[in-house]
Amino acid sequence: SSWRSPTPVTHSILVSLNLWILQVALISSCLATATAASNHNIAKGELRLAFFFLSSKPSTRYPVKTALYKEFARNSLLSIGIFSALFLILYTIESCAPVWRGMLLQWHDSAFVVGIPASVIGVAYVLTIRNPQNYTGFYGGIVMALLLSWQFALLQQWSLTVLYVVVFVPFMIYSIICWRKQTLQPSENEDIFCPVWLSIRNQAFNLLFLLGMVALDSGLLTHFESTIHSEHLLQKLMSGVMIGSSVLANFWLIYKKLDAWLWWVVYSIAGMILYALIGNAFSFVLFTVFLVVNGGAGLAWIKAYRNSK
Repeated sequence: SSWRSPTPVTHSILVSLNLWILQVALISSCLATATAASNHNIAKGELRLAFFFLSSKPSTRYPVKTALYKEFARNSLLSIGIFSALFLILYTIESCAPVWRGMLLQWHDSAFVVGIPASVIGVAYVLTIRNPQNYTGFYGGIVMALLLSWQFALLQQWSLTVLYVVVFVPFMIYSIICWRKQTLQPSENEDIFCPVWLSIRNQAFNLLFLLGMVALDSGLLTHFESTIHSEHLLQKLMSGVMIGSSVLANFWLIYKKLDAWLWWVVYSIAGMILYALIGNAFSFVLFTVFLVVNGGAGLAWIKAYRNSK
């Protein structure tokens, strides 16, 4: 089995750290939201309009930059609210149906505990980059990737541990560089707001890449890793689809391609199927939330694309 039984001391530290992270995030978000309410440099609803005047009004860059961070803070607060409601529902289910006790909220599992702040920050990250100009969400994405890498290390899924640190973190750093430049220093001939679709050729390349990742991951699971889904064909396929689609999604977000959100939706659906097959009820619910959030972000980008035409 890939699940490690944590020592009492290690588990206590993880739980305490998790609660501390949530408390700091909640307090910071509340303070940022309160500050935003008293700051009228950029009125509500004018943020997008401000982007189109950046090149002609350099003095507006700092108010816009501040507004972007405040948007990330508000989304962090919203994410905390979403997960607070989710945990309340799951706790109620466990209390009313003892058969589910310990299956939905797995506080005894260190990987589960580490995954909570990763999920909260991850949803805030996605909600923030729904705005194709808000690069600040990627800072949260980097923290999420590092926490998920830690979680996968606890599960002894070493390929995913390396993937999140070596691939996803650099992708997000480069996304910050590209998005920040496009937002604060747009060129005269650049459409700074509108994401676009990939060409048919690149879409075909994506499919080939996905198939290659599925084959590679299946081989790794079969020959090098002993995990809870390494011996079942459909589970191995879904694991490969999750890895391949997440790589494609992170890569194409750098260039603001609408296809990135299609791959995030594929990732969410594959995760739902995988954890339904494994029988992990909490992770199934979690990936259902991811599907809703990622799908909503994709629709927001598609709407921006259509409005620009």
